[in-house]
Amino acid sequence: VLDLPLLDAISAASIARLSKFHGQNISNTAWACAMLQYNNEPLMTALSAQALRTIKQFNAQDLGNTAWAFAALMLHDGPLLAAISAESIQRLEELQPQNVTNLAWACAKLEMADIPLFDALAAAAMWTMVDFNPQSLANTSWAIAAICYHHVPLLEAVSEASP
Repeated sequence: VLDLPLLDAISAASIARLSKFHGQNISNTAWACAMLQYNNEPLMTALSAQALRTIKQFNAQDLGNTAWAFAALMLHDGPLLAAISAESIQRLEELQPQNVTNLAWACAKLEMADIPLFDALAAAAMWTMVDFNPQSLANTSWAIAAICYHHVPLLEAVSEASP
């Protein structure tokens, strides 16, 4: 059972302090909202705006988790997702399997066929495929199928890595 007055108070306090939030604060707050299925529009709008201002300071996990959270809440924030996509492509070497999976899943969930991002994620997945756990393999496979992304080497690598 959600305590909505408490969540609303936390949201208001977060918005008041948002100028001090950095990548991890933004992604953790968005992630918590998504896990609770608590879609507070003023908070999510403010988190998006702060993320756009500070996206260059996000690490790979912040990028993946923020994308995942917005997708889990079905919030198609075009400018934020474009910024996350561009930053993820720039920081491709930093992406770990969970980041790749979260980014791919978020795009697919929001029906965003971001081909430049998927091309980059495919490259990152190919480099790190040995570290993918079964859930990451399944979620990445679902994302590829959901947006009809056809990348034979990636599909073969997922197939070979699958238990």
